[in-house]
Amino acid sequence: MRAVKNNKEYSIDESQKKAYQDAGFDIYDEDGELVAFGQGKTVPYEVYQQAKAEADMLLRENKGLSMENEELRAEMEQMLAAENLLNQKEEMKPSESISEEAAEKKESRKKEEKGSR
Repeated sequence: MRAVKNNKEYSIDESQKKAYQDAGFDIYDEDGELVAFGQGKTVPYEVYQQAKAEADMLLRENKGLSMENEELRAEMEQMLAAENLLNQKEEMKPSESISEEAAEKKESRKKEEKGSR
């Protein structure tokens, strides 16, 4: 393991990890992957303000987009319900026309039968 802070770098073992971390050193494993951040790190207030302003803006944008998403979902459900209703009506029409055709055929058969008698 390595403990790194500014331009200082120390080879440490697991038992020393906490002490170096408390002293502000970042701890890296043998592969160079960051294992733990050192304590007491600070950021300049200007950077903090910029990050906070960006986070606040993103939260507002997220809230607006979530509301828009809900509205669009509701609109989509209404459209799907209307489409289903239209499909149901269209499904009923062909069967009605079939029964109308059947009734017309019956009448024409009756006329034929009367004519042939």
